[in-house]
Amino acid sequence: MKKSLSYVLAALILFSVLVSGPVPGLMSVDAVSAATDEEAAPAPAPKPAPAPKPAPKPVPAAPKAEAAAPAATAVTRILAEGSFGNEVKLLQEMLNNNGYALKADGFFGKKTTDAVKDLQSKNGLKADGIVGATTLALLAPGKAAAAKPAVDAVSSASIVDNAAAFEKAISKDGTWIITTLKDLVVDKDLVLEGEFHDKNDPTKDLKRKIGLYTQDDDHNVLERFTLTAPTLMIKSNNARIQGGTFVGDIYVARKNFSLVDAKVDGNIYFVTQEAKDTFTADEKSVITGKQILFDVDAVSTATPTQVYTVEAFEKAISKDGYWIIVPIIDLETDKPLVLEGEFHDKNDATKPLKRKIGLYTHNDPADKKKATHSFTLKAPSLTIKSPSATLQYGYFVGDIYVEANNFSLVNNTVTGNIYFATQEARDTFTMDLGSSVSGKLAVTGVDAVTSASLVQDAAAFEKAISKDGTWIICPLNNIVTDKALVLDGDFHDKNDPTKDLKRKIGPYTQDADHNVTGRFTITAPKLTIKSPNARIQGGIFKGDLYVYGKNFSLVDAKVAGNVYFATQEAKDTFVIDEKSSVTGKQILFDVDAVSTATPTQVQSIEAFEKAISKDGYWIIVPITDLETDKALVLEGTFHDKNDTTKPLKRKIGLYTHNNPADKKIATHSFTLKAPSLTIKSPSATLQYGYFAGDLYVEANNFSLVNHKLTGNIYFATQEAKDTFTMDEKSSVSGVQEVRAK
Repeated sequence: MKKSLSYVLAALILFSVLVSGPVPGLMSVDAVSAATDEEAAPAPAPKPAPAPKPAPKPVPAAPKAEAAAPAATAVTRILAEGSFGNEVKLLQEMLNNNGYALKADGFFGKKTTDAVKDLQSKNGLKADGIVGATTLALLAPGKAAAAKPAVDAVSSASIVDNAAAFEKAISKDGTWIITTLKDLVVDKDLVLEGEFHDKNDPTKDLKRKIGLYTQDDDHNVLERFTLTAPTLMIKSNNARIQGGTFVGDIYVARKNFSLVDAKVDGNIYFVTQEAKDTFTADEKSVITGKQILFDVDAVSTATPTQVYTVEAFEKAISKDGYWIIVPIIDLETDKPLVLEGEFHDKNDATKPLKRKIGLYTHNDPADKKKATHSFTLKAPSLTIKSPSATLQYGYFVGDIYVEANNFSLVNNTVTGNIYFATQEARDTFTMDLGSSVSGKLAVTGVDAVTSASLVQDAAAFEKAISKDGTWIICPLNNIVTDKALVLDGDFHDKNDPTKDLKRKIGPYTQDADHNVTGRFTITAPKLTIKSPNARIQGGIFKGDLYVYGKNFSLVDAKVAGNVYFATQEAKDTFVIDEKSSVTGKQILFDVDAVSTATPTQVQSIEAFEKAISKDGYWIIVPITDLETDKALVLEGTFHDKNDTTKPLKRKIGLYTHNNPADKKIATHSFTLKAPSLTIKSPSATLQYGYFAGDLYVEANNFSLVNHKLTGNIYFATQEAKDTFTMDEKSSVSGVQEVRAK
């Protein structure tokens, strides 16, 4: 009995020693010095430990206990949250010696992580909480042995602790082994892509790995992590997920993908039969959902159009895209989409191909027409410009604008409206019994002109009104922009080039009987009309109009702003019907009546900068307030084109006038605001209006005429100051002195 008690007592003592003594050497994450900020050269070798003192003689009859683990004298491995042992205790002691107050218990917890991150942040390192040679060198250079975990011995592994770093690491420009030290949640669709090769042997492929775990030096898993994302697309050959959990669906597009001791809480879809046939999962791995091959129409030419991002979808539906486009996940965008372009059979160029957006997959060999998975495409609008196009299966959320004939819906649900540009487009539209449209089907009646441009955003509107745009521009919703707009260019009948076409901005929709069914508002600081015979019809423009072209008109339209005419002819030929209104003024603005100045009427700071350059104009006339954070320079010498010996005096005129009786009376003054304006052109004038900023005058005979300057004038030379003049109506709020810029 006594002998049995002795055995029990000895076992208890041994157990207490094992529990109380930390075990060094644990915690490794598949390799990693280059996975962190620790890229410095290995630190000096540790100093040898002092010789151990002789052990005391054991007390007679007492059980012999094992010696406690020796204290660490250097850190020899990468340490991170979750590590433990004497090296962690040494790290904590070093941190305490550097002003932190940690319990040196050998466990790398949150407080230790916070201390490490604080130290790294204060010393310009990436604050990732992972301790390697560079971080250790901050604490005690003599203690920083080369920290090299011995798991996979791969220096190019990447340890990540946030979604952005993970996304970068799995890219084709990332690393071939990717590990994490905590759970990660990403709201984006992820893609593991790229092929990696041994840097010492480029013919040797490396197998990419996502490691969602930590392990000890004996490869025992210590901790497992979860990666959550809507989808993960595998586009690297021979890749694997190991040791943790992925929550979401996996799409496998490459061969030899594997799961090793991992869980997938979702489905696995294989893009090809080869991908499915070469997939492996070991006995420790679990997949909660389906493992299926999805077949997208079995059309070889459609294969490259299996898309899983909005960007890829936009490219695929373009005129340079593919004739069959198949999203394999739900897609959502805030951009208007356009299906455009005509495709032909490569073996028979006379045979057109019907474009198709297929929002589904199927894998039923018995019935290739049966969709097994349907997807949703969500966008503000989808414009159909390709003839005979089909939207098949799945769901589209948004409005569809049909400009081409023979559009069809097959087993598709549209949550929105369908608007047809022509009656023919409406008449040739078909939808089967399996399809539905929640909104209305209406002919927008946009002049029944095939060359009209239906626009739904500011960028498209700006392009459509340009000289390279279309002659009829029809917004289908409100347009708001902070840019100054210009309707520019002359258009002619393609069948009769001598016949001018009247450009039209029509912000409205109408039915087949030309009754207006909807009106829209275009909002911009200004709209300049340079196209002759143009009109705005049926909607509202909010801003000021500047009319240069003759015969401009308003038809059943409203202008919430002023209308300024550049010439008397533009004003005299302007027409406004009884249904139209202008809330502001309708006035002629005359800029010095100098024909050579006409092209310098500027409405943007970019145009102003160009006009005052040495390649600009001799008279520059802003017709609106301008502001910039750039330093401006008026430079260059100009001469009379009829007498090149006669110099012209450059002038910035911050005003307009329209008083025929007195051309010197300014009716509108404007403000130019900039940090500085340097005058390098001789005999220049700043006339009327306001300049807010400092003037630097380097040329002689500079003058102010009826101008107010809020700022200083600095002259580069005494001569520049002596030849400067300003009339009695001008003022300068600051100093006037000779001083180099």
